[in-house]
Amino acid sequence: MKQRSRLNGLSARGFLELSSSMKNCVVDLSQGTSDEDVRGAVAGAFGFDGAQGLTWLDLEREFLKLGSGHTVVLVGLGSAERSCSAGVNRLLEMFRAVNAQSPQQSRFLLSPGDEYDASMRYLQAHAFHEECSLEAYVSCWIKETDSAKAECIASGDLSTEGWQVGKWLENGLVSPLSYNEDSESLGYYRQAALDGAVYVYDEWKS
Repeated sequence: MKQRSRLNGLSARGFLELSSSMKNCVVDLSQGTSDEDVRGAVAGAFGFDGAQGLTWLDLEREFLKLGSGHTVVLVGLGSAERSCSAGVNRLLEMFRAVNAQSPQQSRFLLSPGDEYDASMRYLQAHAFHEECSLEAYVSCWIKETDSAKAECIASGDLSTEGWQVGKWLENGLVSPLSYNEDSESLGYYRQAALDGAVYVYDEWKS
């Protein structure tokens, strides 16, 4: 097995980090991750009046009123697909907007990053290196949610190494929850989260 990673200039920390000095607020999304479900769960967890009827703009205004930092703990996601639903993504956008408007007064962090972050695709390619007369199954972890874009990124990176993709065998969203019993793959996932992409080659002579 050979491993290569590509640095994309991505921060190892950033928005999805923990801070022991912040207040924890648990948001249970086990009942659903639709736009409406997420808004209601967040508003209810923070005790906002009229929780079920608040819009995203209403929520943003309410959060801007809070003067101290909070760690927003998301629970009940359970799968990569639920973790990257439109409602959860909209929640992340809202907190980013709030943080950008008042970084000194209200700082909101999502935690645990592992459970939330499904902005990664795992792809497996059957690839060929004609110059070296090699074939390989290449496992690719790409920090990109769009299927076609992930394939384009991986194809471009492999091509720079002299490899041509013959066929894509797998292409799906993954999160650390996908690797509860696979510490090696979890390690590749975490490296890709830092570097942008990781490729693991299982090679043989053509």
